[in-house]
Amino acid sequence: GTSRAMFILASALLLAAAAQAYQPTPTNPFCGFTRERNTVTVDLVCVNGVISNISFAAYGTPTGFCPKYQHSSTCDDPTFLTYAQQTCVGKASCTLVSQGDPCPEVVKSIAVIASCSEGPGGYQPAPPLPPPSCALNGLPCPAPVGWAAAASWNLTESTVIQPSSDYYFLPNHHWGLISLDWSVANKIWYLGNTSNTTCEATSLTGCQMLKDRGLARMCFIYHNMELGLEFLESQRAVMYDEQYADYFVQYTDGHGHKNGTIYNNPINFGDQFFWDFRNPAAREYYVKSVLAVLAGSSADGTFTDDVTGVPEEHPDLPSATRMTPDEIADLQYNTGLASQELIDALALSGKGNWQAFGAQDAVGPAPSKDNCVAFMREYCDPAYQARLMTMQMDSSDENKKQIVAGFLIVRPPIAFLGWGWESGDEKWDDIFLLQVGEPQGICAEPTPGVFERWYSQGTARLDCNAWSADLPFPSLAPHGHY
Repeated sequence: GTSRAMFILASALLLAAAAQAYQPTPTNPFCGFTRERNTVTVDLVCVNGVISNISFAAYGTPTGFCPKYQHSSTCDDPTFLTYAQQTCVGKASCTLVSQGDPCPEVVKSIAVIASCSEGPGGYQPAPPLPPPSCALNGLPCPAPVGWAAAASWNLTESTVIQPSSDYYFLPNHHWGLISLDWSVANKIWYLGNTSNTTCEATSLTGCQMLKDRGLARMCFIYHNMELGLEFLESQRAVMYDEQYADYFVQYTDGHGHKNGTIYNNPINFGDQFFWDFRNPAAREYYVKSVLAVLAGSSADGTFTDDVTGVPEEHPDLPSATRMTPDEIADLQYNTGLASQELIDALALSGKGNWQAFGAQDAVGPAPSKDNCVAFMREYCDPAYQARLMTMQMDSSDENKKQIVAGFLIVRPPIAFLGWGWESGDEKWDDIFLLQVGEPQGICAEPTPGVFERWYSQGTARLDCNAWSADLPFPSLAPHGHY
């Protein structure tokens, strides 16, 4: 009767909604794909008929794209196809759940190609994974080997800027960390011919000049997690070799099949391809090439721009390449995976990554008049002493003493106070000449809302209740104490 008809209609609507949850246009045959750290599940559904066939099903680390998935040679459950067929064929919908663990400690996927007896079908994936990179997920990133033992508590050497300059950047003051943007010295590394630019080599020279002249304790150079850039020598080396074409995003037919033509968004300084880190070989090359560039002592690390990946700053790419939403999501996940692999490799080699400080392309937060107590109580947690930190400086007269005091009170050994892009020597303030000495303990809150930390040359104190600070330290500035 009416109730049964309503139930059938409601069920059909639910099935249709599920089929369209991740595929705007359900198809027949259709694919299902999902990824997870532990138990992996995927829901398959036919809008009108039933699942009549499952031609492919893999659990492990399958490769390829819908509808041309391939089994992994290193991580694959050989029984999964039979399980999927027994579970789903003849049903309007089904849920596949991972069975066993073909490769422990590895993020695994389920990939399925199924057909409906009539009408289209689709799938509803598990909730998206958290980003695999500590640069994005809030988990602490590893400290580069040797950095904590060699950390400087000197305030001047704990400053940071990220400048731009047409020529070599040579400030008038000494800074702790200077991260050179790609645009620094572009009048030197680019002379009108995009095929022989020397951005990486010139950046390394710029870092060495800063150190030789006593203008920087540490120096980073530029790379990008989204873009393959012709003006970076290590990336140009594979951009135009056909055997590496799959390292980069290509135009597709809208169903996951690359057509062999690399998507390019050139600028005056050269071509801009887009890394396709779904290809493990691309991730491996990227990590090894960055490590090779940083192998010497000139640079201490790298700023890896656009760590969230496609379509960061390039929103037209999905429609231009006809990449599907699940392809974009998969690419973003694997960009994060490449980021984590790079951070780990850099840390083991004693090199740093700007994004590993946890503020992506910026610097981290600072206490303010409005959030002072909450901020200080969070960052006074002793666990933060093992983390990497950057903090946003504010040189205004009404805030700078409080920011410096907050930094001195909560800072871990590896910490920098200053600015991200775009900042140069004009940011200098003589407050950075305070001589605080060595810490004699960690943060304390002797009375509610008042925070302090003893150093060998005095005690930094921040009164959040009054938004005032005491910095009773000697200074190398002409006016002495602050």
